[in-house]
Amino acid sequence: MFSAIPPVGTPLSWRYLFSPGENADKFKSRIEKLLTGKCYLTSSGKSALYLILKSSAEIYPGKDEVIIPDYTCWTVPSAVIRAGMKLKTIDIQPGNFGIDPQQLEENISGKTLTVIAAHLFGIPGDIEAIEKICRERGVILIDDAAQALGAKVGGRQIGSFGDASALSFGRGKNITTLSGGAAVIRNNELRDVANGIYSREFSNPLTGALKDTIQLAAYKILFNRHLYWIPDTMPFLELGKTEFNPRFDIHKLPENRASRGAMMIGNLERITGHRVETGRKYRERLSGIGQIELPEPELNSQPVYLRYPVILKDEKRRRYILEKGHSLGISAMYPGKVSSIDGISPYLSGNDISNPNAEYIARGLVTLPTHFQINDVDVRRISDFITDAVR
Repeated sequence: MFSAIPPVGTPLSWRYLFSPGENADKFKSRIEKLLTGKCYLTSSGKSALYLILKSSAEIYPGKDEVIIPDYTCWTVPSAVIRAGMKLKTIDIQPGNFGIDPQQLEENISGKTLTVIAAHLFGIPGDIEAIEKICRERGVILIDDAAQALGAKVGGRQIGSFGDASALSFGRGKNITTLSGGAAVIRNNELRDVANGIYSREFSNPLTGALKDTIQLAAYKILFNRHLYWIPDTMPFLELGKTEFNPRFDIHKLPENRASRGAMMIGNLERITGHRVETGRKYRERLSGIGQIELPEPELNSQPVYLRYPVILKDEKRRRYILEKGHSLGISAMYPGKVSSIDGISPYLSGNDISNPNAEYIARGLVTLPTHFQINDVDVRRISDFITDAVR
């Protein structure tokens, strides 16, 4: 009970907590340089998506459908519905968990406003093919890099594809300000509209630097295997909960949080390097086991493995692994497909939502921790536990 590995997290130094840091403009400029677009700092990743979607709707008022993968974070459909649009969910590729380009080609119509391409767990989807399809069909592409900041395809940063991208700086992300996000817009017409919406709808939040420092200090202190059991046993904290809620607040990222983001983004390569190496070690130990499937990233991609995903072919063994492996940082992700969310059916566009790959992954997925606290002994213990559980 008194030892539990957190499933996700990012290292914070005491200097990060108590230094005045740099201003929000510095954070924006570093993001803009990395992802080649204009940056708008927001209160969350979903509010960043909302900004891009609302701007897209003003450019193409006759279109109202947004294509998303049927297995993705539930904040994505929350943002689409908050922006007043319909969802068209399509199937994913089991190897990289991203949108299937063939499914995308078949589902784009005259009503399609945007496509949101996610890169779950820091594993790039087939974004080059997706970008080509969207360009040829005249559809706005949002490169959702919320879980993949630092990942690359063909040497190009994830988050730099398409017309715009959305980032998240939540607690488990590679760059964290505990909460927050950013929209990065490359399309000039989209950017001009976003300027007005950002000014009108995104207010400065009422928050204090002292409160933020206390929250960050609590995060740093409790994020270790000897103390994580304390917040983990408090249900009201809802750690790891995935929520579908289209009524979220939108505002700008507080200046004091943006200053800390500016300090951290310079360490992005070091932060992701440990995750990449940990993912490689998991693969080395788990390859060839008949009852599990491992990710198969695109050949020209460089994943950053925010978590390491494993698909269990037997649901009973999956339940056992999630229950008995909780203290090892093993966890599930989203409770089910987007199209299966209670109350979402009025917002679906009416397409076939069987999407067997998304269903398969929703039923079989477990994720393994890759953060900076995971060492070689942990990788061996976790890998051996899964190996024994499936044999």
